[in-house]
Amino acid sequence: MNFDKTKAMRDAERYLAQGKLRSAIGEYEQVIKNDPRDFTTLNILGDLYIRTSAKAQAVSCYTSVAEHYSNLGFAQKAIAIYNKIAKLEPNSVEVSAKLAELYKEKGSVREARSHYVTLAEHYLKTGKKVEALAIWKQIALLDPTNTDVFTNIAQTHLEEGETDAAVEAYIECAARYTNQKKHDLANGSIEKALGIKADDPRALSAFVSAKFAAGCPDEAVARLEGVLEDQPFNREVLNLLIDCQVASGDVGEAEKTVIKLVEQEPANYPKFLELAALYFENDDMTSMCGYFRCRQNICWLADRRASLIRWFCRYSTASRTISKLSDCWCATVRGKRTKRDFATHSCVLPESQKRQGVGRTNGTLSHS
Repeated sequence: MNFDKTKAMRDAERYLAQGKLRSAIGEYEQVIKNDPRDFTTLNILGDLYIRTSAKAQAVSCYTSVAEHYSNLGFAQKAIAIYNKIAKLEPNSVEVSAKLAELYKEKGSVREARSHYVTLAEHYLKTGKKVEALAIWKQIALLDPTNTDVFTNIAQTHLEEGETDAAVEAYIECAARYTNQKKHDLANGSIEKALGIKADDPRALSAFVSAKFAAGCPDEAVARLEGVLEDQPFNREVLNLLIDCQVASGDVGEAEKTVIKLVEQEPANYPKFLELAALYFENDDMTSMCGYFRCRQNICWLADRRASLIRWFCRYSTASRTISKLSDCWCATVRGKRTKRDFATHSCVLPESQKRQGVGRTNGTLSHS
């Protein structure tokens, strides 16, 4: 005998009108048994189960309906059904996860964040720190204005013994505070990072940036010099100090630091030439020539003849500087052919390469 769905629906509605809930539920159950894809009726059946205190059956009905809407991409409808389940099972991690993703898909940042926080706190309480960390990172990606979340990320990394990742989280936290002009909070986050690893170049770089943004370059220089007292040959910190000294206008001290860096490892010579370019651009030819003629610089510069040729030719396009550059060249690279080398290369090098700066990348020379 064929099932008459229309009659069953009509009977169910009549039973409802008469207040006979269980009879109505029986009819609706027959409808779903014969047509399991009737999600509208399944939702009605879930409502009736609640009215008869059949919580488990209601949750089962609602879950099928919510998954159906979610699979179709109807986020708002799915959210409405999952919220019904949330009222029945307020501590359900699965429901919070579903709602977080659906609100994220819908673009409702505040609601999505709320459910993600619930998830993260649940994982922390149950000792699932890795899962909690993944959720905190989801929150960070979801809401670029949420800075405090990085504190949670950092603390979780620390508890897991992942110090480098904790430092990275505090640095990101500081960067966001700096963008918001909250310099005191930015400094606090950076200090936490440096408290974990005092010589971390990323944390020190963030410290320098924050201090410059706050108009306190002297504090940045002092911090770097303090690190170098314990680690005088720390190449990364020396490079950072040079940039810091140049940015604060203390070129004389930057020159001393550059020489120290290059004496430590001659392969760092591009930093030397970068500072020389600064003298040139500031039209301070006297300082630049003295810089090149300095006795301790000549020995290692002479071994990099090809790079020096390119550098000198880069700046020989201005006729008023050729004579002084030629003098610098001869003082630096000694030999019978030095003047001829300079004249030849400064004349032969194509104008396009002179303008662009052969061998130069972002103000520094590539290694030769």
